[in-house]
Amino acid sequence: MGQEWRDGYRPMTRRLIEDDFAKIKAMGSNTVRRYGIAMADHNILAAARNHGLKVLYGFWFENRVDYINDAEKLHHYQEQIRSTVLKYKDDPSILGWSLGNEVWGLLKQRFAAPYLTEERIAYLNFIEQSARLVHQLDPKHPVFMVSEHSWDLPGELFEAAHAVPSVDVLGINSYYDHYISQLEHVVREYNWFRPYLVSEFGPPGYWDETYTKLNDFQVPVEPSSVEKSASYVRQWKKYIAPRRGDDVGGVAFTWRDRMEETFTWFGLSDYAGRLKPSYYALAKAWTGRRVLPQPQLARIDGPEKVESGSVARYAISLVGGGYLSAGHELNLKWDIRRDNVFETDATITPVENGTQATIRLPKEPGDYRLYVYLSTRSNAVDTAAVSIHVR
Repeated sequence: MGQEWRDGYRPMTRRLIEDDFAKIKAMGSNTVRRYGIAMADHNILAAARNHGLKVLYGFWFENRVDYINDAEKLHHYQEQIRSTVLKYKDDPSILGWSLGNEVWGLLKQRFAAPYLTEERIAYLNFIEQSARLVHQLDPKHPVFMVSEHSWDLPGELFEAAHAVPSVDVLGINSYYDHYISQLEHVVREYNWFRPYLVSEFGPPGYWDETYTKLNDFQVPVEPSSVEKSASYVRQWKKYIAPRRGDDVGGVAFTWRDRMEETFTWFGLSDYAGRLKPSYYALAKAWTGRRVLPQPQLARIDGPEKVESGSVARYAISLVGGGYLSAGHELNLKWDIRRDNVFETDATITPVENGTQATIRLPKEPGDYRLYVYLSTRSNAVDTAAVSIHVR
């Protein structure tokens, strides 16, 4: 299959979709992964046709549904599948149909053993029924199911080996090097007769305390842009591309910034559509073309533990050492947010032409993140974030 992209949150007007898809095509990608039904589907499929891209169309199933007893919800899901497949099955941009995303693993957030086992069995039965329905409506395209790569993936693959015979390809979201390095072996051991898609890969995540870097206050530390770029390229070159024949490609997560632990942890472009260093790193890996080097942020320096309502000063350093000087023709934007909250009562005062900032910290104690966006005239952007503990 090759390189793929997951969509993000930017409002999906036709012009913006066309602009995004042109950038996606230019970096050597061939497929866009979609996660659910959207009002913009018509425009997305049309733009994909215009740019010679394929769409892996997804159906979103919630992990808090009771797959044993909620017959009404499951009927609703299958009616969505029926109407959507009939509507788009003959569109030349459709690559295949993807059912769910990490639901089997995430059911543990609502259900406990031993009932959890019964829920998971019911979920796989629902996937099989849905896959049969898709094949009845559209025998031309393959059906995928998507799993989370965690410690219990072998259990899901073992159960799926006999529970979902109508699924053609296994999609597995795999991040940490510890997991993705073992992915081929795990699939061969527990579900050897199906090809697999690395349906998400990217920087180390924030959810597994065994492999996530934490600061002194047990808050996940967001990787730098250098670390993120290296993760994308390493995982593609070392664990995805060499496995062709067993896997059918990989999906770089995610095209746009999204609020997931932080506002900048994931995303190959930012909220304004500007391209990040990871975009250029993957473009080089996929096309072999060199790109002009862009300024990259190494870190934000300043106190990480402060008193509520106090004033602190922060500065930006570049990759390769040294701090930004006031003479650089770069656009700098500072922002501070409480984790998982959009508004704060902090006050930011940029100084030294924005290369530094003094911040009056919020009065409400808690964990906040300070962000900086560094953009250039070429519409490239880099971001950095640091956690601040307000006590």
